[in-house]
Order: sequence, then structure tokens, then C-alpha cells
Amino acid sequence: MTHSAKDVSRWFDENNVPFKPVTTLNWAKDFPYRPEFTFRLARTEDALLLNYRVKESAVRGVEAVDNGSVWEDDCVECFIKAPESDVYYNIECNCVGTLLIGCGEGRAYRLRYTPSILSQVSRISTLGNEPIGTLNEETEWELSLIVPFSLLPELHDDGKRTDYIGNIYKCGDKQPTPHFVTRFPINTPSPDYHRPEFFQPLWE
Repeated sequence: MTHSAKDVSRWFDENNVPFKPVTTLNWAKDFPYRPEFTFRLARTEDALLLNYRVKESAVRGVEAVDNGSVWEDDCVECFIKAPESDVYYNIECNCVGTLLIGCGEGRAYRLRYTPSILSQVSRISTLGNEPIGTLNEETEWELSLIVPFSLLPELHDDGKRTDYIGNIYKCGDKQPTPHFVTRFPINTPSPDYHRPEFFQPLWE
């Protein structure tokens, strides 16, 4: 099993793990743009593996500091929890590998991980790991992450579980074409990703 994010995509390919589409436009009236977005998810005994692929009409990668406003850039997100727990994790990463992870029971009073803790997450982007500003041209990119389960204790991992629930998101609040796309539907009047009541099994 790989311990470096640079090997994650190849590991998924070698193990014939298919990409799953993320296509739901919950707020299409105000945000009709839908980039091409797919993901793959797996687990080892000690880590969560994430692999994302995106194709979109423009790309924004400005935030360079972990724990910053990554959601304003082109950002991919995995929200995840154990079914029996009220605490969920938001794992958010922009297109140049800048990361934010938080945990808590809702949007308010979330604990954000410090940059020193986030340094334990291996991540790699095909766009590199330096800010690229805004590119107003069609762009394809891929991002891989390895998140140690030691950073996700509320998942109560025993080395075998795949019953986690959550949602997968793509957003770009300040991207040239702002968008909010989800794997599973969210029934709210405006974009809101911190809604665990709409989480569904991630492995299905």
C-alpha cells in the first residue's frame, strides 16, 4: 500500500477502482455551471485515500497557506463521519494542494487543525503546489490525498470499516464561474455543505 500521495492514482488504477461522478446541482437557478468532476475513495489500515479529477472552463488557485480560505479557489471536499457519531470531518483542498481540515457537530464551533498537524497529510496536485492565480482557460487537473486515521479519531477505525457516510463536493466561490456541485443532493435554499442530515454512504 502506498504511503505517498504521488502513488495514489496508480494504486487506484492497479486495483481497478472506478471513478464516481459528482453531478448534482442543488442550486442550479443561481449557479448553473457544472464542471466535470469525479472521485475515488479507498482506505488502508491507517489512512483514507482520496483521488479527484476535474475538468473545468477556468481555474483559480490563490490560497497558499494551509487552514486558509481554500473554498474560494477551485476546491474539492470530502465531508465524512461514522454513522453512530455526531462529529463529522470536512477535508477541503484547493487545486494546488492547500488544505483545510475541521471537525465538529455542525457549522458553528468547528475545530480547525493547525498547519503542523495538516503537514501529516500527503497531497499532490498535477497543477503543482504553488499559487497559480486565475487561469481563464479550460483546465484539467488531478489531486490525491492520504489522510491518516490518526487525524480522524471519531471514525473509530478498526482497520476494516467502509460504512462511513458523508458527501463529496466541488466548489469555487471566487472562481470565474462560481459553482457548487455535490455527490448527493442537499435540500437547502442556498449553498450549504455543512448539512450532515443529507449525508449518504460514501462507498456506494
